[in-house]
Amino acid sequence: RPEGTFVADGFSDTMIDPLLYGIILDDTASMASLLELRSWNDTGMLRLAINKATEEDIAMLKEALENLQRQIDSGDFEKVFDGDNEFHRILALITHNSLFGKIDHITRLLTTDVRHKTLKHMLRTDKGRDLMTVHIEIYDAIKNKDKDKAEEIIRRSYFYDEGALEG
Repeated sequence: RPEGTFVADGFSDTMIDPLLYGIILDDTASMASLLELRSWNDTGMLRLAINKATEEDIAMLKEALENLQRQIDSGDFEKVFDGDNEFHRILALITHNSLFGKIDHITRLLTTDVRHKTLKHMLRTDKGRDLMTVHIEIYDAIKNKDKDKAEEIIRRSYFYDEGALEG
């Protein structure tokens, strides 16, 4: 870019922009590729959270879970979307690995549009309970240190096949 090269202290969202444009403009970056990336990231993140979460982390995640339930009950789409993002931000945080947080942030940015469509569809078709059930399963797996269910829970957490993306 014509601005030149700059030395930065740490990581910034502005560093993501060129990466995002590169991925979006790359013909090989299909929806299937994004879903594979998200699945890989989310499964690994859940397993690490199961291993590393402290009692304080679990309490923080429970608070985010309860907030998500309140937002689903409110029916306000934007609040539900924000509550879901907050739950997953805390999930990344309790891995105690900052790289997961950064990768999760990028992955969630790349899938923002499809997640918007999916959540709107779920709320329109009264499937908020399904959304909540998966988040409860994630919370329970961490609380109970149940590593065996991580991949299955993550696979069920993607509601893209619910008809939200048709048309």
